[in-house]
Amino acid sequence: MSSEKIAVAAPALIAVAAVVSAAAFQLGSHGANGANGRFWQARQAATDPLQLWSIEAVPQPAGWRPALLCTDAVLRSGFAHALPQLDGRDCRPIGDPIQEPGRHALRCRLGDRTLGVSSTLKGDLSKDFVATFSISDLDVIGDGHEAYRQVRRYSLVGSCPAGWLVGDATDRHGVRRPSVTRRLSAE
Repeated sequence: MSSEKIAVAAPALIAVAAVVSAAAFQLGSHGANGANGRFWQARQAATDPLQLWSIEAVPQPAGWRPALLCTDAVLRSGFAHALPQLDGRDCRPIGDPIQEPGRHALRCRLGDRTLGVSSTLKGDLSKDFVATFSISDLDVIGDGHEAYRQVRRYSLVGSCPAGWLVGDATDRHGVRRPSVTRRLSAE
């Protein structure tokens, strides 16, 4: 696996695809600023207010800023779990995950490899916590070889700025990047 790159996408990122599909359908041809778009934005605000979260690697690389991400409950639900991907292919779970307070672990198949994926959480999931994600290659003799480890700190900043949609974010340089939803609704 050393020659292969394994990307870890929090299910939050996978959930973005579902949110994007639903939002693109809901926004329809009226776009985010049309009557239909305003209706869905008002409904979102009433049922699940958008929250702005700061997400940073620990330790944060020099010169990088924490990313800011506008979220709803679906997107936030994925902050605590990692799912490996390789060349766009998801790791397929084997059996049921182990779920305990502050810990989530599962085995999965990615190509011809069996991986162990785990996350541990420390802090208050509603406002400030640290998530440690690790992936081990279980095909290696012994207890497995940790192939990947990442620690992220998630901190609630407050409400999303006016005009931001679910998935709008800043990059590591602090530059705002519109969500896929926004790009689809503008087309």
